[in-house]
Amino acid sequence: MRRRALGTALALAAAPAVALGFGRFAFGLLLPDMRADLGWSYALAGWMGTANAAGYGVGALAAGRVLPRIGLHAGFTGGLAASVVALALSGLGGDAGLQLASRALGGLSAGLVTVAGASLALGVERRSPGTPALVLFFAGVGFGLGVTALAVGGVRAADLGWQGGWLGLAAVAAVLAAVAVARSRSLPPAPAPDPAAATRPPWGPLAVLLPAYLLYGAGSVAHVTFVAARLREAGADEQAVALVWGAMGVAAVATAPLWPRVLRSLPADLEPAALLAVTCAGAGVLLAGGPPLASAAVFGAAFLGVPAAVTAAAGARTPPPARPVAVAWVAVAYALGLTLGPLAVGAVADARGLRTGMAVAFGLLVASAVLLAADRARLTAGRRRRPAATSRRSPRG
Repeated sequence: MRRRALGTALALAAAPAVALGFGRFAFGLLLPDMRADLGWSYALAGWMGTANAAGYGVGALAAGRVLPRIGLHAGFTGGLAASVVALALSGLGGDAGLQLASRALGGLSAGLVTVAGASLALGVERRSPGTPALVLFFAGVGFGLGVTALAVGGVRAADLGWQGGWLGLAAVAAVLAAVAVARSRSLPPAPAPDPAAATRPPWGPLAVLLPAYLLYGAGSVAHVTFVAARLREAGADEQAVALVWGAMGVAAVATAPLWPRVLRSLPADLEPAALLAVTCAGAGVLLAGGPPLASAAVFGAAFLGVPAAVTAAAGARTPPPARPVAVAWVAVAYALGLTLGPLAVGAVADARGLRTGMAVAFGLLVASAVLLAADRARLTAGRRRRPAATSRRSPRG
């Protein structure tokens, strides 16, 4: 039973590898080639990231309405198919309108895949306690980063251009998507999400978690979007950039099995903050001029664990029928961060230089960590008040 559940979790992890590892983060690795060929400014590159992020937000928000009607499995399958199409469209030409449309479609599909896939992973954990399905699900993004580094390196060696990079990723994505869909069909039907909760955010339990995750999305994705451009600006060659990118992905995958053991020793509401502290350290190494490989390894070791920890925290604070809706609103908060982060950092980079832009991204991560610390303090204070109130209401013996 445990082995089968683990196999299912690994297969589900192929979905975020496609929808996010390729669909969202490969753009950062291919961006220097696209800017050189198409003459894009950093601001326009930021708008491309914003189109993807806006699509992600719409997809995540729509998931709360659509999934109760069509089911998690149908949403998961349809979202992956659209992700593959978006990758292929990105390789068909340099027209800005086409690129904006493909980025938006990729974001839309990724939002749907993330909500449906994370809900399926939570179901695996519910049926097989002890299986870290949610952590492995988000670690799939790291696998996607590693595959992207290898694929793009091969395409550059063959001199196929950035178009060949996107088309090659689309071909690999089709295979991975087929694996994820085939294994998801072996899962029993998931509990129907609560349609009545689909349009109202669960503000009470998630009041601080949502804005903190928004800031995290803004800072982390802006960092990943522009890190390759920053390294190239500092004089790194293509091989060095690909090595750093691959190290980020390898660190994310290699540490995925370790985080559940480490986090079990911490209070549950401290998990997101602990992971975010590691992410801040990784980004800070690069900002301070430290070794790029060390920065990538530290940043990559934790930045995909934060979504897993935040999603798990949101699920733990809501009843089972409302969990897909809570996951959807968590994804919406992340999408708002994806929208604002690259746009703001791109504008700052054009005006003040890319190093200053990366400093802004780091500041957003630090602000997120402060909010998460405040969230934990709020929950701790609430737990202390409840026993006190209960003791006051208890009759005296």
